[in-house]
Amino acid sequence: MTLTIIPCPQDDPRLLVILAVHKAFAVANSPKHSGHAITPGAALPESLHYLLACQREESVGCVGLMEIGPQHGEIKSMHVLEAARGLGCGAALLAAGIDTARARGFSRVSLETGVGEAFSASRRLYERNEFEVCAPFGLYIEDPFSVCMTREV
Repeated sequence: MTLTIIPCPQDDPRLLVILAVHKAFAVANSPKHSGHAITPGAALPESLHYLLACQREESVGCVGLMEIGPQHGEIKSMHVLEAARGLGCGAALLAAGIDTARARGFSRVSLETGVGEAFSASRRLYERNEFEVCAPFGLYIEDPFSVCMTREV
């Protein structure tokens, strides 16, 4: 698989399609009060930057990185379309997100994900990449359907 990861503006139509799929996935697999996925087209912070994964000319995934504090970034909206899962796209996107965090001067990155079976592959990917469960950060609160994870970069 030839995969290219490129910076992507928040309003890029290719990104908006993947964010819509990501939002639908989160809504379908999380209780209403526990969904934290970004709504496509919503006003987003300027500190949120996206990377888009493309296989040939087709967009297959994305990852966002947002500044949440001094030297602290958050991985946002990481999603790989179903047809591209199991091919290393998620690992490549996560590595690119961590590299971007390092380049932006962050010393830590954190993320939030679901605890249900639908999110188990994502959690395993994060654990393989040295993320550890942590207390809620930023605006997140304790939630039995959500888990926060963090790692140094």
